[in-house]
Amino acid sequence: VFFSDTATTQIYTRSIVGSVRCVQETGYQRRVHGDLIMDWVSDNKKIGFGFILAGVGLYLLGIVMLCDRSLMLIGNAAFFVGLIFLIGFVSTFSFFVRKGKYLASVAFFGGFILMYLKWPFFGFMVQLVGIYLLFKSFLSNAVSWAKQVPQVGQVLKKDSMFTRFIERISGGKSSGESVQ
Repeated sequence: VFFSDTATTQIYTRSIVGSVRCVQETGYQRRVHGDLIMDWVSDNKKIGFGFILAGVGLYLLGIVMLCDRSLMLIGNAAFFVGLIFLIGFVSTFSFFVRKGKYLASVAFFGGFILMYLKWPFFGFMVQLVGIYLLFKSFLSNAVSWAKQVPQVGQVLKKDSMFTRFIERISGGKSSGESVQ
């Protein structure tokens, strides 16, 4: 009974048709609550991101559970599978065998092997070095992205000890350096 008026029904129908037409015309772009969303994420990337999140979560849970070997091994496997889904097999292989990343890759996979051989604490320590060496360049990019997030960005944009620490370990510009 709400749409008993013909004019109201036509306005409602036209607004729906206009919305559908707008989505069709923009192709990969759509608007959700006024924000522009990019639809470039494929199903493989979504699955890969899910595996990576599950892997990191299981790995961290394994650490919290006093180096539970099973959780850490499953977390490693899920992370690795997620990376393959996210960037592809060839790109994952290229990432680990890049020149200058050999030591980092040996530490990463060596830590995995140590965990498998029932030395989870030593495997974790070796793998921690490998993770740092492999992903330290990504750390500054992740912090830059996090600064754009509304609530988190306000905290990170302040000159805090945490921000200086992240910039120092990632090799990024510290807040005290001047741009030349």
